[in-house]
Amino acid sequence: MRSIVVTGSLAFDQIMNMPGRFADHILPDKLHILNVSFLVDTLRRERGGTAGNIAYTLALLGNKPRVVAASGEDGKEYIDALEELGIDVSGVRVLGGETTALGTVMTDSDDNQIWAFYGGAMMRSGELELSVTKSDLVMIAPNDPKAVMKYVRECIGKRGGFVFDPAFQIPHYSKTDLKLAIENAEIVIGNDYEIELIRN
Repeated sequence: MRSIVVTGSLAFDQIMNMPGRFADHILPDKLHILNVSFLVDTLRRERGGTAGNIAYTLALLGNKPRVVAASGEDGKEYIDALEELGIDVSGVRVLGGETTALGTVMTDSDDNQIWAFYGGAMMRSGELELSVTKSDLVMIAPNDPKAVMKYVRECIGKRGGFVFDPAFQIPHYSKTDLKLAIENAEIVIGNDYEIELIRN
């Protein structure tokens, strides 16, 4: 079995649900001066981020991936929880003076979502080294876009296989970078909207 290296973000997610619909609070002809506030009825704080979620799921499936990601000073309990699952966290770097990335999402009764994402330590992921071999399979998930392309080029240079998941970061890549990653990836992941965005 190939060794799996997972890159991406470690983040905390604040998840809120709003009773009702965003559409009932937003005046379409006033979008240029939008100023709204929503009363939510639930709030959860969860461990998340692309690297954390993928590594967690792989561990549930019996794999023991190595995570390469940046954490803030507040991420110790998250890193400890991953390690307790048998996940190799030797590639996780805690960056002084930084907070762990934070995603905040609000979902309405129609399952529409509004997200805000603070990159925090993730935005310094380019300081990390993959240290991969040809026998590794690298999962390159959404992260700081410059770090993603650094990892893509490292995998290509070492002739290592990688899975490319650009997701919500697609608009942040140049056409040249997207083409380089897609043409060299073993697998490209995306939902219908993302694949269409790539095609365009």
